[in-house]
Amino acid sequence: MIRNIPDPIKFLFIILLVIAVYFPAMSSGFIWNDDTFLYQNSLIHRSDGLIKFWTSTEAPDYFPLVSTSLWFEWRLWGLNATGYHITNIILHLLSVYILWQLLLLLNFKGAWFAALIFAVHPVNVESVAWITERKNTLTMVFYLLSLTCFVKWDKRHDSKKYYWSLLFFVMALLCKTAVVGVPILLGFYFYFQNGNIKFKQILRLVPFFLVSLVFGFITIWFQHHRAIGEAIIRTDSLLTRALGAGWAFWFYLYKLVWPSDLIFIYPRWNIDSSRLISYIPILSMLIGGIFLWRKRRSWGRPMLCGFGYFFIMILPVLGFVNIYFMRFSFVADHWQYFAMIGAVVLVVYFIETIIMKYKESRVWVYGFMGLSVVVLSLLTFQQSQIYKSEKTLWADTIDKNPKSWMAYNSLGLVYLEEGNNQEAEKNYLQALRLKPEYPRALTNMGNLLMRKGDAERAVEYYQKVFELIPDHPETYVHLGNVMMQAGQYDQALQYYESAYQHQKNDANILTSLGNAWITLGEFEKGFDYYEKAILLDPNNALCHVNYGASLLRFGKSREGVFHYLRAIEIDPTPGAFMGLATAMILEKDYLSAIKYFRKALGLDPAHFTARLGLADSLTLTEQFGDALEQYRYLINLNPAQPQVLNNLGNLYVRMGLFDAAIDQFENALEIDINYSKARQNLTATLKLRRDYQ
Repeated sequence: MIRNIPDPIKFLFIILLVIAVYFPAMSSGFIWNDDTFLYQNSLIHRSDGLIKFWTSTEAPDYFPLVSTSLWFEWRLWGLNATGYHITNIILHLLSVYILWQLLLLLNFKGAWFAALIFAVHPVNVESVAWITERKNTLTMVFYLLSLTCFVKWDKRHDSKKYYWSLLFFVMALLCKTAVVGVPILLGFYFYFQNGNIKFKQILRLVPFFLVSLVFGFITIWFQHHRAIGEAIIRTDSLLTRALGAGWAFWFYLYKLVWPSDLIFIYPRWNIDSSRLISYIPILSMLIGGIFLWRKRRSWGRPMLCGFGYFFIMILPVLGFVNIYFMRFSFVADHWQYFAMIGAVVLVVYFIETIIMKYKESRVWVYGFMGLSVVVLSLLTFQQSQIYKSEKTLWADTIDKNPKSWMAYNSLGLVYLEEGNNQEAEKNYLQALRLKPEYPRALTNMGNLLMRKGDAERAVEYYQKVFELIPDHPETYVHLGNVMMQAGQYDQALQYYESAYQHQKNDANILTSLGNAWITLGEFEKGFDYYEKAILLDPNNALCHVNYGASLLRFGKSREGVFHYLRAIEIDPTPGAFMGLATAMILEKDYLSAIKYFRKALGLDPAHFTARLGLADSLTLTEQFGDALEQYRYLINLNPAQPQVLNNLGNLYVRMGLFDAAIDQFENALEIDINYSKARQNLTATLKLRRDYQ
């Protein structure tokens, strides 16, 4: 019945179904580490970033082909997350099509249905709906192309296909080295095609093994020196890791068969090697593998192929090699994106066997197949909605894994960004209750207390970070910020210098040093540090903003304009527009100032300084009606603002409403009797009224 449908119709059905189940993901935003991976990644923004991805160790890992795709897409989509999500979905669909054609090439009767199950399986949502996992979706395309070309070479003896296979394999590794097991997989393929493997075939695999070895070492180096650094991922023994590998193997298979309660961060297992039960998963895996191997020439052959493929492709993430994500969990849905194909094909093989052997049961089997697709599609649609935003992702993670300290800390950051300090603090404290020695949560709690003006308690949290990580550069910077806020600029400078001594290639540390020297009145030294920071990271928007502000203080408003414009080009924040508007006022270009104040308010309508600056600029350009509206808006928010009342008084003076102006100056002085500007303006206005009378 299904086989009689034309292939274009079959694939159109898959396309429409994938679009439907991943529709929520298309409008999703950025989630965890999409920031450092993409929109806060200076290499993505830099014009020389493309070359750096390929030739330097500046990136957190070596996946230059993925980084190249995002470098170009950044210039298309910028901060519009939809474009990246759609690209991921298209790549997933392309992989589905190539998988279908590969299975047809291998004469697999259930090729289309296997591709369909892969297309809509909810375990794949983490790979498709998470922008960072472009590493998976792009790798899968080249990986499957490599396998397809290899099979064509073997079946059709077309030597060009062999070289294309090797090239696509290299391209896959340039995206992600999770597919380093391909040479073993190809040897597996040779063996089961012929019942043995010949020396000539082994020679053909040598280039694949060499390439795998090179990229494997590159990945281990990057993980150790860049992604992981000094962080402690695992301290368990090789025995414990082997036991954990058995747990992970069966866990992944279980989630494929029963994909309920999928979690972004699964609970981190505690494997006790002294307990007999800990050995059951690994022993059952080994015994099962030996048993199937013994039956490889009969009924065990398809099962050995399916499970063998699954094991080969899941092996890199079973825990023998440290991966940064294992700080939080030993398993992750996106780690089985490549391996799951083996299990899916095996299940479909058994379904096809039943159809062929028990023809009278076809209706029931087709009904089961249809129901399976419907259930998987609904689960995928539901799972896609979880990736709508960071807030929905972390809330779902906490709901399913209440002990995820990392999720509480991340949700706290979301609340902090929303301005909800109370909820942010609540989540940080819960993270610390679950993991008291969590440096990131300690730092975030310190930052929050600084924001609330409680510098004394903030220092306590920063000191706790030092106990865990002595001479931590970031903590030196935070302590420097505390001293700056307290007016102890010399002490702040010492902290910043300590941070610089431990990490000299950090633009933010250089910027902090620049801020300290500027505050101390050493403008030339401050400018020197800003220039070093910009030279190191030309796309550091905060550095450009600070440099611009310092230039304005030094009377160099035109040079300041350049840096504010550059900051806006990189990251159009309210602060950058505010600084540019201030520079325009110094240049006496009040109309431009009004334009930029309005842009700042467009990004942050509650920005007090921007609205006051807009009102003052409207006053200077004699747009009195609009200016009055802005002042009244601020007074309605908070009547006890002497500066607003004083400036409103100035507006009334320009309008010739001296009595109204005097009332505003007096109101300002009632709130702050020492407000000298209001007193001077009151005296001058009283004189003006007398002269006028």
